[in-house]
Amino acid sequence: MVSSKAIFYSTVYMICSVGILFANKLVLTTYRFPSFTFLALAQTIFSFMLAHFFLLSHKGEGEKLGFLIRVLPLSSCYAVDILMGIAGTGSLSLPMFSALRRLSNLFIMVGEKVVLGVSRPLSVYVSVVVMVLGAIVAVIGDLTFDLLGYTYVFTNNFSTAIKAILTKSLLRDQGFSSLELLYYNSGLMVPVLLIIVVFQTDLIQVSGTVIKWCLYKF
Repeated sequence: MVSSKAIFYSTVYMICSVGILFANKLVLTTYRFPSFTFLALAQTIFSFMLAHFFLLSHKGEGEKLGFLIRVLPLSSCYAVDILMGIAGTGSLSLPMFSALRRLSNLFIMVGEKVVLGVSRPLSVYVSVVVMVLGAIVAVIGDLTFDLLGYTYVFTNNFSTAIKAILTKSLLRDQGFSSLELLYYNSGLMVPVLLIIVVFQTDLIQVSGTVIKWCLYKF
């Protein structure tokens, strides 16, 4: 039987995921924020600060280098995942984006079986197949096909699958905590995203947009 704690965590995760999805869509489309990379950087910095606040114990100085090296591949997947996720949200309609994102469950399930040797109950496989069929039907009926948007989402799906497999491997085999992974992933991602923002983003345009929001009481 599923515990009440698991139901609570799942519900909070669902609410936060939907909230972030709608917030990103509003900021990028309705309020026309010019840079999804800047938005990804801002969210990553917030995650890093929050994880730092809640992280009560830190690794010793002698352990940090090895820790960072082991976490680096996961951090790269996180960077790609958040960039492609926000870009896909801004490029496609929310129903289509949500439908295509269901394919990540299939990739995760296959990756778990091949890499981790994890098998799921038959009911899980059936559920995933139904979701995949639903995504295929949605794609067939998409009258506003956007190749770039689809590329963003499928890259997002692959990075999500790799991220999930690496996370499970680190949590299971390396003994890392979820909070430690969030903290070091965010910390490693910030410099990379900052470089991308500097070279890819018109910071003057971003500043002008934020000023307009303040003037019009965004």
